Amino acid sequence: MKRLFVFAILLFGFSLYSSELKIYNDKCVYSPDRPESFVGFNSDVKVFCDNYKLPLYKGESVKGKSPLKNLFNSYLKLSDNLQLVSEKKAILEKVFNSIKFGSNQSVAVFLKNIDVYAKSLAETKKKERVLKDKIAEIKGKMNRMAPASFPYYCQLPEKFKSVYYEFKGIDYKLKNKLIFNEKLKNVKVIKEISLKNASGIDIYADKLYILNIYSKRYFAPIDFNPWIIRERVYRAMKTASKGLSEEDMLGAVPATAPVPRRAVQTESRVYLIENVNLFSDGIEKNYKVKEETVPYTKRLTVYPYFDNKVYNEYTFRLPFEVDTHYWEAYVGKKVFSSVKGVFSKKENLYRVFAGIDYSINVSRKRDLNFKEEKGFFNKKKVVKDGYELIFRNLSDKVKNLTVVDRVPVSRKEEIVVRDVKVTGIGSYNIDKKGKLLFDIELKAGEVKKVKVSFVIEYPEDQEIFY
Repeated sequence: MKRLFVFAILLFGFSLYSSELKIYNDKCVYSPDRPESFVGFNSDVKVFCDNYKLPLYKGESVKGKSPLKNLFNSYLKLSDNLQLVSEKKAILEKVFNSIKFGSNQSVAVFLKNIDVYAKSLAETKKKERVLKDKIAEIKGKMNRMAPASFPYYCQLPEKFKSVYYEFKGIDYKLKNKLIFNEKLKNVKVIKEISLKNASGIDIYADKLYILNIYSKRYFAPIDFNPWIIRERVYRAMKTASKGLSEEDMLGAVPATAPVPRRAVQTESRVYLIENVNLFSDGIEKNYKVKEETVPYTKRLTVYPYFDNKVYNEYTFRLPFEVDTHYWEAYVGKKVFSSVKGVFSKKENLYRVFAGIDYSINVSRKRDLNFKEEKGFFNKKKVVKDGYELIFRNLSDKVKNLTVVDRVPVSRKEEIVVRDVKVTGIGSYNIDKKGKLLFDIELKAGEVKKVKVSFVIEYPEDQEIFY
């Protein structure tokens, strides 16, 4: 497998290598080593020679041994054979239709050899059908491998300094994989790139760059903004501005002045693959970027306020930066695709859910005894509310479960949440954001209930919802 490196230069420069390919999100730029008149199976490719665009023309022959070229040569050969067979069939049918018998003897000779004639015609029709099926199969493959069914060429001048192609059709994906080893309690963290070339252009590159950004971002014009020294003016000056001279007012900048435009470049990754042959075959090829093994911790977690599913939650330290937070997770024989990971900056841990434990049933129901009443002295409304959590262990093993729920919080002084109670569990924690967190142990077949209640007090002339 080819080596991949993270490359820091993001702008085009003078190529130090004999052949080079840059793949953006919206196009590819290929500088071939020894350009010839053949371009590829793509009518939309643009060929620039010394910064002048060259015209393309359609051809019917191509040399080489790449999958697409071999397929096209097979197509040409089969098409020639089909033409011969079709002409032979047409001649046989014409001969049979134009036969005239001059005597009984000629009729007897024809009847004697009729099986030979019929067999020849049947074999010819069969060959024609087989050839048509093979040609249709080749056309189907070529449609998956290239935008055009015939090759395109350009006429290069005798002397030139540089040639490069611009085209589309090479797709790349940045992939993350997690392979969990439950015996060793570690996880293999893998970042890789997959390439699929269906552009019709065969690539032979010493340097292949993958720039994870649109090419327009690299060449967008930057607007110049002058760096002006201005007098600091506070809001109080606005009330006295009538007493300022016109010269003083020109140097004043109100507090509501718009922020000057800035050129901002977001962080992106640039990957390099050396010495790669990327044929236009439409087959996905994977290249590893990084791979490290780190320990992980696992727990069963449920968020009843969100849903009642009990997730297998894995946490570990991310050994390197990733471009996307979606993963393929492998746990034993189970595979989970499009698993989204979350990085906790506070704990410096990465967290993913991989699988659901269906042996634990969790339900959450609102307390039906909540009511609304008015206070006697402070003229405030009082709402008593809450919910009940029910946990059932349907398995024959002990289960330890982490529960994350919530209680309402208020951001206004006149709305107060008080008398928060959690019963049925020994210890729990509620933070400033109202996040309720506790651990519960469930023995085999055990059922446990946890009740949460609270009181909300607010002015009687207001309406609230939560």
